[in-house]
Amino acid sequence: MQEKFDPLVAEWLSFVKNPNFNLVEKCLKFAQILEYPDLDVEEYIQKIAIIGKSLKESISDVKNPTYLISILNEHLFQNLGFSGDNDDYYNPKNNFLNEVI
Repeated sequence: MQEKFDPLVAEWLSFVKNPNFNLVEKCLKFAQILEYPDLDVEEYIQKIAIIGKSLKESISDVKNPTYLISILNEHLFQNLGFSGDNDDYYNPKNNFLNEVI
């Protein structure tokens, strides 16, 4: 059992020692170590980058924070269809970035 967590501990140590870490990459690496050994981390990084690029284009000129939040909400929830898990909110899989993207 300990061996399963050795890569996780190593990843965590590299995470906390580097102030310039990539949070998306680390979340996906943790998912890969804990639950999804065949996870293509780069594929999900690209998916998230595409979402970020489309958001950046939508908000580049927005100065009003309230309007900014409304644009972000519209884009994520209406345009891209993101939503909470109403059927099984506490399912641990809802914590893995690759499951919610």
